[in-house]
Amino acid sequence: MTQGFVYGSSSAVAGGADTDIQYNNSGILDGDSSFTTDGSGNVTAVSVAFSDNTAGILGTTTNDDAGAGYVGEIIESTVLVGGAVAMVTGTAKTITSISLTAGDWDVWGNVCLNPAGGSIMQAIAASINTTTDAVPTAPNGGATSNISGISTTSGIQLPSGVKRLSLSGTTTVYLIGQTAFTVSTMTGFGYIGARRVR
Repeated sequence: MTQGFVYGSSSAVAGGADTDIQYNNSGILDGDSSFTTDGSGNVTAVSVAFSDNTAGILGTTTNDDAGAGYVGEIIESTVLVGGAVAMVTGTAKTITSISLTAGDWDVWGNVCLNPAGGSIMQAIAASINTTTDAVPTAPNGGATSNISGISTTSGIQLPSGVKRLSLSGTTTVYLIGQTAFTVSTMTGFGYIGARRVR
């Protein structure tokens, strides 16, 4: 297995025992590796193999965020109870949304329903969708959940589940809540998040 490191504009880098990796500023890594670089410190590879099960991609060691377009990037939106959305019984409602650029994302969320005094909640649903004010068809890639057959005057929080979205262009993704209730009024708030996985 080829091993070695690339530093900035180095002209050569010593590899493992079986080979040397030669680097030049035109962007070529020679030897039996499959690495290329643009000469500005950016290195790409067709594939990467690790020497044992304990090796891997080094993660961050502090509380920072991945940059836009990088694996690990996170996009999120929160609506607190003070900004809760008015719900209509039996009607799907967008609680909040996020805009995701092209790529492979995992998306999740949770819907919180807050009944006014005297309101009786009979059902609740939470889901992730790319259509506003609409509940997707189950199982929706794992990102739809519901509870029915209940009768409560207390607030309920329900996770949507996680859905993979593989996007070819910028797309708005919605956190959808739905409820059935009687007597008075109901509001919904919640959270939606997404992480770029590749």
